[in-house]
Amino acid sequence: MRHFEFTETPVEFLPRISNCSGMNVFVKRDDLFPLAGGGNKARKLQYILHKAQAEGYNAVVTAGDINSNHNRATAIMCAKLGMKAKLIVHNDHPEDESYSVNCFLSRLCNAELIYCSKAVVAETMNQAMLDFSGQGYNPYYVWGGGHCLEAAFAYYDAVKKLKEQITFMPDCVFVASGTGTTQAGIFVGMKHFFPTAKVVGISIARTNPRGQSEVHKSVNELETYLQKPLSESGEIHFADEYVLEGYESVNAEILSCIKDVAQKEGLVLDPTYSGKAFWGMLRYLQEGKRDVLFWNTGGIFNLLSSGMKPA
Repeated sequence: MRHFEFTETPVEFLPRISNCSGMNVFVKRDDLFPLAGGGNKARKLQYILHKAQAEGYNAVVTAGDINSNHNRATAIMCAKLGMKAKLIVHNDHPEDESYSVNCFLSRLCNAELIYCSKAVVAETMNQAMLDFSGQGYNPYYVWGGGHCLEAAFAYYDAVKKLKEQITFMPDCVFVASGTGTTQAGIFVGMKHFFPTAKVVGISIARTNPRGQSEVHKSVNELETYLQKPLSESGEIHFADEYVLEGYESVNAEILSCIKDVAQKEGLVLDPTYSGKAFWGMLRYLQEGKRDVLFWNTGGIFNLLSSGMKPA
C-alpha cells in the first residue's frame, strides 16, 4: 500500500516523568508529524488520499465533530493536493465554531463546512457526494475520522518503521483510541514486530463492548489484507475506565496531568485525546517498573480551542 513521502517522527525519552512514575517512559511524537497540522489523522491521510488521487478522484467528502482533527488535516491535505473538500460537521451548535482552531484552519484552506445533527451524517455525506458530482467533480468518500483499511495500515507501517528507530523492547504501548483504526494498526504491527508488547487503547469516548468490537473489526480487516492469522477479540485491550462523561469530557486530574507533563518535559498534550490517554496510562500502570511507549497522536489545536489556562 503506497503513501505520499514524509519524514518519520522521533521517539523521545521522558526522564522526569520516568523518575516520578517509576517507569521508563518513552513517547512516539506523532504530534510532530510534519504534514497537515500533525497528528495521527495527518499520518493516515498520506495513505488514504494517495489512493484517492492515484485512482483519479479530485474531491473529498468526510465528517467529524466541530473540533475534528481529521477534518482539519483533510482540508489542509486537499489544499496541498489541489482537491476540493466538503467537511460534514456533526454538531448542533455551529456558533461554537468561533472557538475551534481546527474549523478556522479548515476554512482557511477553502474547505466547505456543512453542519448537521449526528443522526443524519450519512444522508448529509451522500448529498455532498451528489452535489460534487453535479458540479463535475469525481468525489471520494472518506468515513468520519478516516476509519478505513488504509488508516489502519498506516499505523501497521508506522510500527514497522518504529522497529528501525528503537533498540528497546516496550512492555506496553499506550495510545488514545477513538474510532479504533490507530489502535488496530499499532496492535497488528506490534504483534508482528514486537510480539511481547501489550497494546492498550485508552478510550476517549466509546465504552465496551462496542469499543473493543470496533477495534477488533479493524484488526481483522487489516490482518485479512496482510494475510496474517486473525486475532481474537480478547487479545485487544480497550480501556474504557477513563472516558468520564464521554468525548471531550475532562476533569481536574487530566488538566493537572497536562500541566505537569508540559512543565516537566515540554511535551504538550491536549484534553480530548493525548492528555486523557496519558492520564489513563499513568493510572493504569501504578505498579511496577517497565519500559512504556506512549504514542502521542497529537491534538494541540484541541488544547488551543479548550481555553485551558496555564496557571
